[in-house]
Amino acid sequence: MLAEGLFRRIDGELVRVRTAILAEPDGRYRALFYPVERPTTNLSSRVFRMADVLQEWRAVERRLVDLDPESPEAVQGRSDIELLRQQHRTLFDRGQATAR
Repeated sequence: MLAEGLFRRIDGELVRVRTAILAEPDGRYRALFYPVERPTTNLSSRVFRMADVLQEWRAVERRLVDLDPESPEAVQGRSDIELLRQQHRTLFDRGQATAR
């Protein structure tokens, strides 16, 4: 599951964060939690569908084209792509299992 929402830091600042819950092969779950650093005026939370994950994945890939491969932004982008790739695979596998 991949979701975005707002959290209020201890100092009172609102921060948009992305949370991902990934199933591990051994049946356990791993939670990833990190800030989304793009500014936004949409303060509502949302749960991503498979198409949303794919759209975000492609958007990050397009941003990487203009970045120095060794820059912090490029490193973060590649990390985001890996997270989105795993999430897409999980949602795809679940959809295939449901269709059977």
